[in-house]
Amino acid sequence: MSTGDLIELHGCLCVRASGKHPRIVPITAPHDETLRRIAAADPGSTLLGMDPSSWTRSRLDRITQRVALPADCPRIVTHRLRSTWVRVHLEHQVDLGGLARMAAVTSGKFFENVIPYLRPVADDELFATMARQ
Repeated sequence: MSTGDLIELHGCLCVRASGKHPRIVPITAPHDETLRRIAAADPGSTLLGMDPSSWTRSRLDRITQRVALPADCPRIVTHRLRSTWVRVHLEHQVDLGGLARMAAVTSGKFFENVIPYLRPVADDELFATMARQ
């Protein structure tokens, strides 16, 4: 993914994801502003993945190499970032069907793996939400 994959749609900065399940995904604030600045300062630069023409590490790889992480922190990779991204959206009550489409999830197994990491919801909040109050 490069800055060339960033587009404006419905008033949101989005990324055009390619591959087996091409889609357009809105970028969560405040990260949209950061990506706008990167795109303006370095158009065409690689954001995620490898740049095969020069075999340089992606911007994500370079950033994570400079970050001090706890010893027990797993390696930061794209699929874990997607799981975290989905978890946060689920906690903000984003529509499950729409979220599955944006995350290119094709089975419930992905959500099964995310469920243990969701924050617990108090019963009064859960009941009010389910009763649509």
